[in-house]
Amino acid sequence: MKTPIHSVVAIALLFVLFPILQVYITRSAPYFLVAAGFITLIPELIIWKKTNEADWQTAIKCSPVLCSFWLFWTWMVISITWSALPEKAAFSSLTIAGFALCVWLLSRAIARVDRSLLFWIVTITVIMTSLFLISEITHTTLQHWEKGSQTTPDLNRNVLFLIGLVWPLVLLAKRQKKQTVAILIVFTTVSVAVYLSHSSSARLALFLSITLFIILNQFSKVGSYVFVLMAASLLFTPIAVKVMSPFIPSIQKANAWTAASRVHIWNGHMDLLKNKPILGYGAFGDRHAGMENKIPYTGITKGLIPVTKHTTHAHSATVQIWFNFGLVGALLGTLFLSLAGWRANAFGKQQTQAVVLTTTVLFLSTVAGASLFQGWMLASIAIIVSFLLASLELTTQPA
Repeated sequence: MKTPIHSVVAIALLFVLFPILQVYITRSAPYFLVAAGFITLIPELIIWKKTNEADWQTAIKCSPVLCSFWLFWTWMVISITWSALPEKAAFSSLTIAGFALCVWLLSRAIARVDRSLLFWIVTITVIMTSLFLISEITHTTLQHWEKGSQTTPDLNRNVLFLIGLVWPLVLLAKRQKKQTVAILIVFTTVSVAVYLSHSSSARLALFLSITLFIILNQFSKVGSYVFVLMAASLLFTPIAVKVMSPFIPSIQKANAWTAASRVHIWNGHMDLLKNKPILGYGAFGDRHAGMENKIPYTGITKGLIPVTKHTTHAHSATVQIWFNFGLVGALLGTLFLSLAGWRANAFGKQQTQAVVLTTTVLFLSTVAGASLFQGWMLASIAIIVSFLLASLELTTQPA
């Protein structure tokens, strides 16, 4: 299969430049994703009628999920009318729409690359980036030890991005000795990078996704229940936060400082949400609450020394959705996850596994610490989803 030049450019931007930029200049990295999307825009529209059958099959199977996504986005746009930061909320809404367009165009462009070539490009990128992160973490840690500190740099965003690429990569792999060895090297290097990064959410995402992979190989229908659990986690977030709140002192005594601070933050948002439970505070509401010092949390430092700080965002996608968009937004988000689980079963066994595992990684990446509407997170999600959709198309095409 001959690869169009715009597909080559998109691949280079997404899987070579983006990981580098994410390490060094995170705030600029998302713009390269948008650039890649627009590079593919005109060529993909020109050859739209020449699309193969697998393209349309994937589009039709994903259509209910896409509709629920745009329903959620529409509610986000409507919430601008009562947002305390309408300009930023409007910009964020446009950015998400732009990323969504990029996902569709980029996934089609990537799917025009030879399957083996795409596999090796992404494999080499993941391995090299993992080795670089391992080197950076080790070097930085040694420097801190020399100064009497054992802290390591925050590489959470980088390792989460790598984990998200793993399962579509496994889907692309053929049962060949070289590719099997490459996958083992990918898992080894990514696992070491995740372990050294001290990122709790990354460790959890990697461990649970591998465990789930083993379970799905024996019980393929379990995938649907995974989406049910994710949907329930979103819908019952306020209850879960209230249940966890009394255990904050115990979490602190267990030296889980980050976990304790997160629960403090979530509890503060849920307390404030009581004033606007149905509609929420509008897009960017959690950012405004942080700027106005309305979400204090205490006692998060080592040694249990009470210190009052203020948060910049909700540090959880589910809390953020509830706080910004209220019960209505939570119901729309639950609908999206439910439909995603339903449509995942429309593919073959291996494709369904890839969808379930990749979604699990993305959900865990955002539910326990990251802001869903940060540029680096949106860009990472967009690239991972683009790669996943392309992998689905390439593996459903006739051999």
